[in-house]
Amino acid sequence: MRIKFNRKIPVVSIFMAFLISVAVISCKDDYIYDNEEPGPELLGASIYDYMQGDGHFTYFLRLIDDLNYKEVLSKTGSMTLFPVRDDAFERFFQGNVYGVRSYENLTPAQKRYIMNVSVLNMAYLSNMLSNVTSTGALGSGEGLALRHITANTYLDSISYVKDEVLFAASPYWQRFQSKGLYLVDNESSSPMVHFTPLHMAKQGITPEDFYIITGKQYEQDAIYVNGIKIIQKDIFCKNGYIHVLEDLMLPAKNMAQIIRDNGQTALFNKLMDKFCLPLYEEAVSNDAHNYYNGSTPARPLINLSDSVFVKRYFTESFKEYPSGKSLEPYGILYYDPTDNDYSPKPLQQDMGAMFVPTDQAMNDYLNSNKGRYLKEAYGNWENIPTSILSLFIKNHQKRSFMASLPHSWATMTDETSYKMNVSKSDIIKSYIGSNGTVYISNAVYPPIDYQCVYGPVLSSVYSKAMNWGIQDLTMKFYLYLRSMENMYNLIIPVDEAFDNYRDPVAWAKAEISQNPALREIWSFRYMPDNNMVYADVYYVDASGNKSGLKKTLTDQGMIRNRMKDIIDMHIVVGEKSGNQMSGYIDDGKTQYAQTKGGATLKFAGGGENVKMIGGGDIEQNIPDASIVINPVSGKKSRYDSDNGRTYFIDKILQDPVKSVFTILGEHAEYTAFFNLLKGDDVVFSYFQTAGDKDVVPVFDLKQTTSSSGMGSVVNSFGNFRYTVFIPTEAALNQAFAQDPNLYTWDEIAADLDHDSKKAKTLYLLNFLKNHFMDNSIYIDGKPISNMFFESAARNEHGKFYKLVVNGTGSDLTVQGENGGSAAKVVKTSGLYNLMARDYIVDNKDYLMSNNITSSSRAVIHLIDKALKFE
Repeated sequence: MRIKFNRKIPVVSIFMAFLISVAVISCKDDYIYDNEEPGPELLGASIYDYMQGDGHFTYFLRLIDDLNYKEVLSKTGSMTLFPVRDDAFERFFQGNVYGVRSYENLTPAQKRYIMNVSVLNMAYLSNMLSNVTSTGALGSGEGLALRHITANTYLDSISYVKDEVLFAASPYWQRFQSKGLYLVDNESSSPMVHFTPLHMAKQGITPEDFYIITGKQYEQDAIYVNGIKIIQKDIFCKNGYIHVLEDLMLPAKNMAQIIRDNGQTALFNKLMDKFCLPLYEEAVSNDAHNYYNGSTPARPLINLSDSVFVKRYFTESFKEYPSGKSLEPYGILYYDPTDNDYSPKPLQQDMGAMFVPTDQAMNDYLNSNKGRYLKEAYGNWENIPTSILSLFIKNHQKRSFMASLPHSWATMTDETSYKMNVSKSDIIKSYIGSNGTVYISNAVYPPIDYQCVYGPVLSSVYSKAMNWGIQDLTMKFYLYLRSMENMYNLIIPVDEAFDNYRDPVAWAKAEISQNPALREIWSFRYMPDNNMVYADVYYVDASGNKSGLKKTLTDQGMIRNRMKDIIDMHIVVGEKSGNQMSGYIDDGKTQYAQTKGGATLKFAGGGENVKMIGGGDIEQNIPDASIVINPVSGKKSRYDSDNGRTYFIDKILQDPVKSVFTILGEHAEYTAFFNLLKGDDVVFSYFQTAGDKDVVPVFDLKQTTSSSGMGSVVNSFGNFRYTVFIPTEAALNQAFAQDPNLYTWDEIAADLDHDSKKAKTLYLLNFLKNHFMDNSIYIDGKPISNMFFESAARNEHGKFYKLVVNGTGSDLTVQGENGGSAAKVVKTSGLYNLMARDYIVDNKDYLMSNNITSSSRAVIHLIDKALKFE
């Protein structure tokens, strides 16, 4: 928590500080009268005497006299004053924020505001305003200063507040609703912001930048203070310098005050105030009571029983309530928009910037297609939970004014390095604040979380399980889905769908061991109190439905293992070129699509009526999943975002639990080839005993000390996707009849010559492996032409043979890369486009395993010819 006690001495007279050398960051002009009285050749009038002799500072002199500052401004010292002549006061009285029409109407507090903001407690020539103390290796510090601290203090602006909008913003203010409170917006001094030729040149601030920031045309070599031009500079006096301003300068408001008062951003202000509280700081309260002690009308009494509070926003540097409770779950901003001292660098060199949308822009966004999910979830801005709302508010904050100048907007990113897409035409008004510039915009700049495909998930009350999985800091799907360079189809099973998850590990165990009692159905539920997901594990009856409760699983390692598998299967990557996106799964043309994790999903229909199903659902005769209807809007829950489309569905899409080995054993049409794939135990034992590692079976248990296949898995498979071509028995008989180098396993087993046996074995294995191809290719309605993919077979040089695939969309052919007859997929129902998954699990004994460590997906096709690699 940042507590600042920079005003511990009661301010009986603010200008007593002028007699003290105040430590500041800026370098000052070495004013010659600081150490000795000047000689006659340099002796000038004091600041007060000069202004009196000029004859055009009547009002400003009255100000000095009324505040009892004449003596201070008549003595030697070291200060800089930015006064105005009488004509500027006359213009001020014609219309101003105070509503006063004459000097006599100014209150003591208003006089202090005008006087104190015009004073710097050091002597600065105009060409020294932009300098800071030497930065050592970084240079002299010339041209780096943007701001200087004025004599204006928080004691000038304490007010009694009864702001119903503020008090209703958050629970932290509700106790003051009936009586109000004394409130300090910020307990630090108010800086002035200046633009000098040297600073602008060195920092690359262009005349167009200046115009957008100030609303004024830049005049060459002019100096502007709080947007007001200096019309006469460097008036040399014995106790400092005078720089005369064109118009009267008032203390600049901080960014929070600008947002509150400008009349166009009331909604943003109301939402921003959800992230602040009244903080009691003893030193501030004591100083306020000491100053406002009733001794003069200008210092009315604040009763000792009334505490004085400081308005403090929840930020990265103030993220704990005084009790020690973290504010981060509630939501925090990047920085405090009331903090006059805020700067990402030393105070003088920078400040913040905020791009604040108008009320109209805020409401237009909420009612747009991109904001529809927020409106459906919460109805209006004020109902959005603070943890989600804070992402929106702080994304409109830029830490550095200097790094967000208008000329950089075309390429400017937010604080998470994503492009903001700010256009100069968006900005309808700019205000220079004491701690940053506020740009009023007719557009909103939502955070990446709102713009990307998981935005609707973040806000939905129906997808808490998937939202947890996406936002989880261990799995980090949110980082993947934030990419604006890619395009995603994000499929979101609603929480109700998570009640019936067929655990693939348990179902695969049951399949391999032929023991249905091992099957489990998990019911996931999000636990908000500890931000975890648990799973109630159920037994499964003979019909494949949930039975009695078996246990409740709280192990987050196992939960993450399954959630990662689920989310990987529900992301389909499309294509993005510029702002054009393609590859939507609901385009009505896509029949099959591969997921991020390598699984394949099947689709039917298009648009809001698209149907989806996974290989495991087909395997278990589970109906297709459909897009759900949002109960608030009555519309299908299908949302577009800046990097894709999001679909809320009524079922979890599940992968097969059957392996390639299992599926090949289930179909008589595959038997001849399957028997060859299984090999001959006598032959394999022979080479194993001989220590010959060149002979590697097609199937293996892949056992290690800590893992194994879920039964027999394809040895050549990695954590990828594949196609397995199964020749018919007739095709195999033809291949063996035509190739004198092909021998059956019985013939190889009978061969007693080692070299001959090995040559025959390797040749047969290579022939078989040539039917296993990288990438999963389906008959899916889309034509393909001369696509080359590697098979698992190798030539004498160790390189993989390639297969060439062609198809019209309704059929598929495959042949070796060196030509020969093409094999055609036999389109017998249930024998092509058949999905399988080989699992590797986390125990040597798969029956004792808990987690999936890797897997391989495959599609199986029956073909009418064997594939030859020569």
